[in-house]
Amino acid sequence: MILANHGTVSWDTQSVERAFWYTEILEAYCRILLIAKQVGAVGRLSAEKVHELLELRTAIGFPPDRRQTEGVKGEALLTNAGFASEANRGYVHLHPDQLDNLAERIADKIGTRV
Repeated sequence: MILANHGTVSWDTQSVERAFWYTEILEAYCRILLIAKQVGAVGRLSAEKVHELLELRTAIGFPPDRRQTEGVKGEALLTNAGFASEANRGYVHLHPDQLDNLAERIADKIGTRV
């Protein structure tokens, strides 16, 4: 989760280490995106290109992606396909009371796992 003007919050129900790795992956993605934007326009891959890359992944010896094993096709191949849509823009709008409640629940979960 990315909090406007604050940074990120990552969590996992299995371990703190996995939550840490989610943050690392997000940071790497953001770094790549910033560099790519300096080179030129950044666009989303089409479903056909995503399918090509998934097939290539299998062809070079990596295990199939979950999207392949579950038979996902077309636009559903795009992870977070609606993320950049005009309607969504990737934001979750919370009332301040909801945000406080969410922060408390996350803190409680972290406290019980440490």
